[in-house]
Amino acid sequence: MLRTIKMLTKLIFIFLLIFIWFFSGWLGIWKKPIIVLSQENEVKERIEDQNIPEAEDIEIFELTEKEIKGIEEIRGFSDKLILKVKKEDKNEIWLFDLKDEKWQKLNPKELISHDSPIAIKDNYVFWLSEDKKTILAYDWIKNEYYQKEIPLFDPSQGKRAEINFSKIPWKVIFDGESFYFWSKKTGEIFPDGDSLVLETFKEKFNLDKFLTSEKLGELGFLVETNE
Repeated sequence: MLRTIKMLTKLIFIFLLIFIWFFSGWLGIWKKPIIVLSQENEVKERIEDQNIPEAEDIEIFELTEKEIKGIEEIRGFSDKLILKVKKEDKNEIWLFDLKDEKWQKLNPKELISHDSPIAIKDNYVFWLSEDKKTILAYDWIKNEYYQKEIPLFDPSQGKRAEINFSKIPWKVIFDGESFYFWSKKTGEIFPDGDSLVLETFKEKFNLDKFLTSEKLGELGFLVETNE
């Protein structure tokens, strides 16, 4: 009899533990910390994936007369412009948003080759590293950077390098001087460009005042000629 009572007491105790555990879970008492931790990890991973430059890397840029005269190349597409600007003994790439009127220095920790071309395709910007051994790319929608080494090739023999980025839907083709792009749907095509955006930019910063017609023409701006 005593043994039976002990068995029943033990079963009742176990039942109560299971009931308390289930009831507390139903109320969400023990689930909340797990959910919060999961959300924190998700946010942390998302931020790391975006590769957002740290605050100390963000620089202020103002397009003064000196910077305007230092523009070596400019490309425009949609409401974005990419400028390669020579500053002292180095080149920098800046993205300008016409809509928000904001400047952003691209890949602030990396130097760009002094004669690197720049190209835009969709929401991606492409340029060369300082040693010309790597193609760097930036996605301005995701705010992510990518890089890929350029395979060895001989431009003098008409050869070209083909580079595939895992997160970029375009095959990048480099002939030693310019970028081209390829996809199954389009075949090989040129980079994107929008002359209307360039003209809007020229008028906004009054580039005619600081640059000669010859220089504007070299940069790709429309120039009136007196015949």
